[in-house]
Amino acid sequence: FMVGEMASVGTVPFIVGGDHSLMFADVSAMADVHGKGGFAVIQFDAHYEGEKNSDHLISDQQTVHRLIADGVIAPTQLVQVGVRGLEMTTAELGGLRGQGVRIHTMADVEKEGWQAIATKVLDQVKAGPPKVFVSFDMSVLDPAYAAGSGRPVPNGLTMREAVPLVRTICAESRVIGFELLDPAPILDVSYRTAQNANYIMHSCLAGIALRKVKAGKP
Repeated sequence: FMVGEMASVGTVPFIVGGDHSLMFADVSAMADVHGKGGFAVIQFDAHYEGEKNSDHLISDQQTVHRLIADGVIAPTQLVQVGVRGLEMTTAELGGLRGQGVRIHTMADVEKEGWQAIATKVLDQVKAGPPKVFVSFDMSVLDPAYAAGSGRPVPNGLTMREAVPLVRTICAESRVIGFELLDPAPILDVSYRTAQNANYIMHSCLAGIALRKVKAGKP
């Protein structure tokens, strides 16, 4: 409710903390304000979050499935980056892509480089509504940079890849909201997870500022 209130007065909500189940509420709030079909969602995540059959319907693993099944977003509005979780089968990957979800796996990032992926993501979202909501799950980072996430997965994005990716996307698209999910510093014996989470968030803020400067706005 508060996220929707913030968005309704023209601000760009930044949501920090919580697991990926919050994505359903946050994206739903954006849809209430900007309209269903009125924006794209860029999801940075190690996990595809599209499980259909589970003991718990309201969970982080099923967020994407619920958003699409409930009509909050169309599959073609969703772009995923960094997916590599072992829970996604080849059939599920093909099924989501068949619906129209654009998925850039971690293998794609390794093969093509972050610059090429950023260009593809921007081209994909620019083909649709001009507004973008960014969902960044800390699990997309390699555990070397974010040991304190709820479901860490090896071989993720480095900070050298994630920072310019986020900054570029936030600079080159009209961001209407940003969520940073699954930071769990209590699981990290160092300060690294919290530090990097903060830096990712500020990378998007820097991108938004760059966009304003480019547009000649104060």
